Amino acid sequence: MEVPFHYIIYETLPADLKLLIINEYFVGFKFMNSAKKKYSKRSTFIDKNNRKIKVTMMRMVDFFRFFNDTQLKASVFFIDLTLNGTYAALVVPHNDNNPKNIVNNLNV
Repeated sequence: MEVPFHYIIYETLPADLKLLIINEYFVGFKFMNSAKKKYSKRSTFIDKNNRKIKVTMMRMVDFFRFFNDTQLKASVFFIDLTLNGTYAALVVPHNDNNPKNIVNNLNV
């Protein structure tokens, strides 16, 4: 059963990330450097089924480890977390790609 993104999140996510959705499982963690609330704004998120959902987008200005995956057609950013030696991987599709293709082509 597919769970729509907007039915899972019941509260707004302030400076630290409280929730990560991975195959309907929940994982909580905090960024090493929090996003600034004043840079957060409402914008449109497009899910893997091309549904448009209004969400709060956050902006982080910092130096991140980065990998440009040409096979996956995505940019991967590694964001340090508060737990020493751990990080979150943020995968951003290239302009000619979309999240559904990335998920289908992941080799885990």
